[in-house]
Amino acid sequence: MSLDQFRAKDTDTATELESLRTQHLQKYLQSQGLYESTEEAQLREEVLGHLDQIVKEWVRGVARHLGLSESVAQEANATIFTFGSYRLGVHAPGADIDVLCVGPQYAKREHHFFGSQPYCLEQVLAGVPGVQEITAVAEAYVPVMKIKFKGVEMDVLYASLAQFLIPENLDLSHNSVLRGCDEQSVRSLNGCRVTDTILRSVPDVSTFRLALKAVKLWAEKRGVYSNVSGYLGGVNMALLVAKICKWYPRKLACTIVMMVFMHFTTKYWRWPDAVHLVPQKDDPSMGLPVWNPMDDRDRKSLMPIITPVYPAMNSTHNVTRCTMFVMMQEFERAFEICKSILFSPRNTTDWSPLFEPLAFFEVPKAFYVLIELIANNSGDMEKWDGWVRSRVRHLVRVLEEHANVRPFPESKSAPSEEHPEDSRPRKYYFLCITKRSPQLDEVNPNGMTAPKTYSLQRNAGATQGPAKTSINITQPIRNFTEQVRAWKDAREGMEVRPLVKRQADLPAWAFPQGYNPLLRRKQAAGTADAAPAAAAAPQPTKPAGASSAGASAPVAAAGAAAAAAPGAGMSAEVTTASGADGEGVGDSTSAGNVAATGPTGAAATASPAQSAQPVLESRQLSAAAAAAQPSRVLRQHQQQQQQQQQEQEQQQQQQQRVDA
Repeated sequence: MSLDQFRAKDTDTATELESLRTQHLQKYLQSQGLYESTEEAQLREEVLGHLDQIVKEWVRGVARHLGLSESVAQEANATIFTFGSYRLGVHAPGADIDVLCVGPQYAKREHHFFGSQPYCLEQVLAGVPGVQEITAVAEAYVPVMKIKFKGVEMDVLYASLAQFLIPENLDLSHNSVLRGCDEQSVRSLNGCRVTDTILRSVPDVSTFRLALKAVKLWAEKRGVYSNVSGYLGGVNMALLVAKICKWYPRKLACTIVMMVFMHFTTKYWRWPDAVHLVPQKDDPSMGLPVWNPMDDRDRKSLMPIITPVYPAMNSTHNVTRCTMFVMMQEFERAFEICKSILFSPRNTTDWSPLFEPLAFFEVPKAFYVLIELIANNSGDMEKWDGWVRSRVRHLVRVLEEHANVRPFPESKSAPSEEHPEDSRPRKYYFLCITKRSPQLDEVNPNGMTAPKTYSLQRNAGATQGPAKTSINITQPIRNFTEQVRAWKDAREGMEVRPLVKRQADLPAWAFPQGYNPLLRRKQAAGTADAAPAAAAAPQPTKPAGASSAGASAPVAAAGAAAAAAPGAGMSAEVTTASGADGEGVGDSTSAGNVAATGPTGAAATASPAQSAQPVLESRQLSAAAAAAQPSRVLRQHQQQQQQQQQEQEQQQQQQQRVDA
């Protein structure tokens, strides 16, 4: 069905089949645990009410500390607003709550919101019973205080308005609240303003919420839910779903979901045309920078989704070429699945194919860049993780000039027994690297992009087969580690260790099933083929006077050589690099040795226990690959047998000449 036909049918009321599909979608989401219990909802409301009372008492304390009169201190007020997924009504059980605290002009963020003085909110919360964790991230793009209050996690932002008194019924929708605010306050206020505008724009809030829940779950399962990593964030998805809800006000959630995937593929939407939920309105009197596709920075945006409040900004400026390509592929896949579900003649609906988890670590012919983070404690790790994560996308931008790069949206933690000799916190980020054809660019030794200058060359000694190319990513990774190490707030013990691995060498804990399936398949194939290979191999003819041990030596030597050869049965090149298909993508040796630390600058090296495991897995793979290729072993045996026969004939000829 064409796009015009869909739009024409929007005047019709929802069909019975569409209602049935929507009911099945909601039941599936419920089965995935996306709806919180009544008890949890009540606890969240209780905690928010308690937090509101705390900030009111806090701002009165600030007024007294600044020497204001008691009457002014009694009238001092601060209030809180929620935004994000909680305000939209699409939060999952256990999800954190985004909270904005709005205070008067004399209560400053750097002096009274953050800090260890008794009048600072950070210190006030530390003394409240039930507050278990407090992490202040004052240097973030949007400064935030992360707290855990009675088991409920909250991200608390602060905005100081240019007002002496904050009314209890403060309306944030007017642009006037931004006047006189600093940049951090404007960003914090716009989180609430965007959320409220979205809810006011959609014709049916319940349909919008159900569709957005489905799209968010899809993005999580398919590995495209992370604004920091260059994918879509919660606000981006909310704006896309709200746009479709406005276009099709009479459609139910199941159709809205399908239309999101259809409309925003490159087939129907002309990216980089920007998506606007409402017409963009500027306010020259405020003088704040706004989205402008004629500006140099905004002109380079690939997938702009514009916030619907002043100042309008691009909410997807982190999207790169590779992450956009990944999202477009996922959108097309999702659209085809939704179309097959909605247009199926059956009354039963199975939504599970749409939400099938991505097999990120099972991509054929891929290499993986692992970025290992280490810190001395959990507090340092959270800060270190935030900094490194914000820099990973810059590494992606460099690498995508030369290969396909797909970043994994979240970090992973290794089990504690993985490093028994070092119990410090560890996190890992993963990049999947695959060959892009044709290769148009390469990385110069300085890490900059340049036209491709290398030629296709065969491996040394190769006489036939496809040419093998290589892409050396050592220098970009080294540049990345140097940039990360230069962080001005780095502390002792903060380290980053990039590694390049083949799929077969990935650790078992990285896989959701708890083991490396490729390694198991190769081991199973080796076990299955070993017996037929041994049975098929012909027995060599023993020379006169030769012992049985000597006769079997060539076969044993060939098998031992094949089993001991590193990477037997596949190309072991990673530095100048190739994968199973012969196309190289990285430098395992060099990148694996690149290490960066905190202020001390000491290089970090892998422990013997760390390096022993990949070696063991490599030998297991080598043995399996050798056993899986009986024809190669047979050829080696035949060549050795012919060589023995030739040597035997030469000896006989020499003996005959001596006798003559």
